[in-house]
Amino acid sequence: EHPNQELQAYAAISFGNLTSSGALPPEALTQPALLPHVVSMLGSSNALALGPAAAAVASMVAQPHLRVAIHRHGGVAPLVALLVAEAEVAHHAVQAVAQFAADERFRALLVDAGAMTPLVALLGSSHVSHVQQCALSAVANLSFVPAAVQPLIGAGALTHIGQLLFSPEAGVVQMCLTTLCNLLDGSAATAEALLEVGGHMALLTHLSSPSDEAQSQAAMALGHMCRHAPAAEPLLAAD
Repeated sequence: EHPNQELQAYAAISFGNLTSSGALPPEALTQPALLPHVVSMLGSSNALALGPAAAAVASMVAQPHLRVAIHRHGGVAPLVALLVAEAEVAHHAVQAVAQFAADERFRALLVDAGAMTPLVALLGSSHVSHVQQCALSAVANLSFVPAAVQPLIGAGALTHIGQLLFSPEAGVVQMCLTTLCNLLDGSAATAEALLEVGGHMALLTHLSSPSDEAQSQAAMALGHMCRHAPAAEPLLAAD
C-alpha cells in the first residue's frame, strides 16, 4: 500500500515470486497483518501490481486453509472481477477461481459473484491450454449448482463444451461430459446449441470410449438430449 505505485508494483512482484516458488514458510502466509493487504491488492488501481497479486493469490489458494482465509478477507469477488482483466491478470485469476470452484464450500459464492459468464468467455477466447482447462474445470464444478445452470447456458457454455468434446485429452473430455450431463439435465431444450457444433456426434463417439465413466456420462447426456424432440431426431438419424 505504499503511495509510490512503482515501489508498490515491485513489492507485489517480489511477493508473488516468493509465494509461487514456495520460498515463504506456511506460517508467514497466515499472518493477520498480511492477508488484508494481499486481498486489497486484487482491487488495486495499479495495473503493474495486479498480475503479481493475482499470481500470489492463485498460489496461496491451492492450500485449503489459505483458501478459507482469502475468502474471509473478501477475496472471492475481486478474483471474479479480474476474470475480465487483461490476459496476464485474467490467467492468474482463473487459476484461483478454479481452486475455489473445486471446493464445494465456495461454489455458491462464485455463482453469486457472477463467475459464469467470464468463465465461459475464457473457454472460447483463450489460446492458452492451461487457462482454458482452468476455466473448464471451474465451469464443470459450478455446473453442479442449480442456480448456475441457466447463466452458463445463456453465456454459451454448450457451444464451447460441444467443441471441446473433440479434444484428444481425456481429462478435458471428462470435464466436458460432466458439464453436459449437468446442463442438459437442467435444461434439455438447450440441446440445440450442442447440435449446431456437432457435439452430439462426439457424444455418440464417446459411447465407445475405453473409459467406463466416459461411456456412462455420454449415455446420460444423450438421454437428457432425447427428452427434447428436435434433438432426438438428429440422434436417431446419426450412424
